[in-house]
Amino acid sequence: MFLRNRILSLLSLGIYGAGLYCFYIRYVPLVGPFQVAFLPVLAAVFFITLLDVRKGVLFFVALFPLVNNLPYFFKLYEPLPMAPAALVLFLFFFAGWLGSFLLRNRELFRDVPIFRPLGLFASLVILSGLIAFWRYANFAPFLSDRVYELVTNVHGVTAGGALMSIVFYSLNYLTGIAFLFIAYNFFMYALDVKRTGELTASFKIPYYPFCFAISLSFLFQSLTIFCDLIKTLQGEKHE
Repeated sequence: MFLRNRILSLLSLGIYGAGLYCFYIRYVPLVGPFQVAFLPVLAAVFFITLLDVRKGVLFFVALFPLVNNLPYFFKLYEPLPMAPAALVLFLFFFAGWLGSFLLRNRELFRDVPIFRPLGLFASLVILSGLIAFWRYANFAPFLSDRVYELVTNVHGVTAGGALMSIVFYSLNYLTGIAFLFIAYNFFMYALDVKRTGELTASFKIPYYPFCFAISLSFLFQSLTIFCDLIKTLQGEKHE
């Protein structure tokens, strides 16, 4: 069982890392000054989370509401087809989170009843996203030799724009599942900290209220994403 979980963790991290690399070079502006400022932030989130999940979560929570402002300092504005900086930050944070399981030989795939339907939902999001992506890519390389910038709807959206929307929306909903997963783990961790009576080093304040607060913040962010999904399914306009 231990060897199986370790192999699954290595495989998951490898696939995730390859996907993250492809996503980064395609949807993050490779502008020198911007990369000089952005890459150290991403590396810090990744390595801090990899070495200490608790500190990594605190660092991520502190940066998450601010990092979307960074591209504007380099005049990278909305019409530019690029991924939101907060989404990229989360993807690196989640990579560190996955790596921490492998580094500490912790079980990554636990049989928690609440995650069974969420796992099914994640599988459906990935499958439907791949099918839609292949469809707008004109089933390349079987029916065409490459992706052509054809207009896909009456609003003038091209194939490239449609593919980008599929990637972003799919990652957005998968991020909601990941937020819920992290919220659950931090809630369980908070219960353990409350039971052991762990205190902060400086002021001797109980640590568990902060863990509950972090768990709640991830839960609210997850619910926001799922509410956005419900509005999308209902055909409502939303921000």
